[in-house]
Amino acid sequence: GSPTGQALRALEGKFRYLPQDMLPLLDPDADPCHDFYQHACGGFLKSAKMKGSELEVAYAWDGVSRNNTRRLDPLIASSKSLAGVFYRSCLNTTAIEDTGVGPLVPFVKQVEQVKDLVSLEAVIYWMHKANVVVMYDWSVEVDPRDPRHSALYLVQGGITLPSPSYYTSEEPGMVAKREGYKQVAEQVLKRVCVLIEGCDVAAWPRWGAAKSLEVETAMARLFASPEQQRVERAEAMTIEGVSKLSPSMHLERFINAMAGTFHSQGDTIAGKITIMIRNKAYFSHLSDFVGTAPLDNIKAYLLFRLAFVLGADMDAELEDAGFRLQQIVTGQVKKVPRWKKCMHAAMNALPDDVGKLFIDNFFSAVTKQAAEHMVMRLKMAFKEEAEAAGWMSNETKRALFKKLHHMFFAIGEPSRLDRYKGVHLSETEFLRNGLQLSEWYIHHSFQRLTHPSDRTRWGSTSPTMTDAFYSYTDNGLFVPAGILQAPFFSAASPDARNYGALGGVIGHEITHGFDDQGRKFGSEGESLNWWTADDVRSFEGRAKCISGAYSRYEELGKHVSGGLTLGEDIADMGGVKVAMQALKVPP
Repeated sequence: GSPTGQALRALEGKFRYLPQDMLPLLDPDADPCHDFYQHACGGFLKSAKMKGSELEVAYAWDGVSRNNTRRLDPLIASSKSLAGVFYRSCLNTTAIEDTGVGPLVPFVKQVEQVKDLVSLEAVIYWMHKANVVVMYDWSVEVDPRDPRHSALYLVQGGITLPSPSYYTSEEPGMVAKREGYKQVAEQVLKRVCVLIEGCDVAAWPRWGAAKSLEVETAMARLFASPEQQRVERAEAMTIEGVSKLSPSMHLERFINAMAGTFHSQGDTIAGKITIMIRNKAYFSHLSDFVGTAPLDNIKAYLLFRLAFVLGADMDAELEDAGFRLQQIVTGQVKKVPRWKKCMHAAMNALPDDVGKLFIDNFFSAVTKQAAEHMVMRLKMAFKEEAEAAGWMSNETKRALFKKLHHMFFAIGEPSRLDRYKGVHLSETEFLRNGLQLSEWYIHHSFQRLTHPSDRTRWGSTSPTMTDAFYSYTDNGLFVPAGILQAPFFSAASPDARNYGALGGVIGHEITHGFDDQGRKFGSEGESLNWWTADDVRSFEGRAKCISGAYSRYEELGKHVSGGLTLGEDIADMGGVKVAMQALKVPP
């Protein structure tokens, strides 16, 4: 081995500051001055095993996530909470199979009855209400022009494959994936065909699969690229403007139908809220496409999406079809075990309910206090780094310090947990449970449009998540209890380990507040340019250097897209640097 490797092996017993579980992850024969990645990760790369149901494996991230899930399983399985009922209804495959695809029948009939664009909009509404995304997507988020209020965002969405390139690329692998899509869609539509009176099962499913792919391909061609989506800003519009932009889509009807109970005395909500459009061109061209495409083609697409998304919760054959497409697209070998699938479903459907179980059992006041102390040191270190930036003017630094001062940190859990008032679940009706919760979320999302926004709201971020998040429009950082677990963090671990693990993660998230997108938002999350023109040019020059460096990285014959990953790359570099500096800050 190299001299460095020999020295490391000779000193292994004396490296008391290096946790023993980390030693096997290293490659002592790799010279860190020549290939630090191999030196630091070589042992892990050699020994790591990936289960057939997994698509990736990371020592800390997946290790903590797996452990959190395993520890939660017996708790949620026996819990009388809504999460427990939901989890057991998901595990109740006997009841699911007994119900079968019958609940699809009303949806299928509605799609079959579509005869014009108005009735098409009604079906799109009902599908979104059931959490089946078609044609476009929506969300309620903070309005960056006025963070005291929320806005309804309309965005591109409704395709089945992961990104537009899967539909447009002529690479042999992508062409094969599209053929796989058609095979799966045909299998799914055969199950739908038996629910349609007079359906020709020998011909229609294959025709419908081809037409569904045509519709999704036409939509995908209108999508903004991932690189464009990173930098494109949403544009505020009135409902009149939205209707004019996309007349065939009847979006005013959709919005008012989704708002539901917020209608009063004949009033509608659409004219009283802020609507933000991302990728205006998508909605304009989508309207043209829907206005001219044969309705039967669009109906085939709707029926496929309906059965593909909802069907997996009703029928083993449809579940198998979904897994088959996953195999084709990702190479996944085995299905995720049912208990784990149900656990993730419960976490997504009832994040606060599952989160309470986790917090009550696996999160302590001692851990929270230690994490808060770490955050304080990281903020101090970030400020010191910014103060030392010779390329930045004092004027911009003052604005940066103001934003850093106003940045809030939510550690472990939300200050208030949702109690899901009015939700009543059954242990024998998994699909109905999901539909009821979808309606609950829609109701509460639109309710937020009528109230002042809450910067500290966690939203869909569960306390069980093994991750941390920064929000541009809240200027807040959320650190779930799920990541405040060993080996990421422990109040009993030495500072060097805690700061090298979780400190790097939190430093990363703080840096996001000042990356190529975060720098465009102010201290309260408002859209604001607080940089001098000279500092903007200096920042962009340094960002270009980082983007260029990452674009030169090659893995498996492909290069990193430095433009797409720029925000993460800035945050990675800043996070490690800040964590190291914070370790030096006096306790």
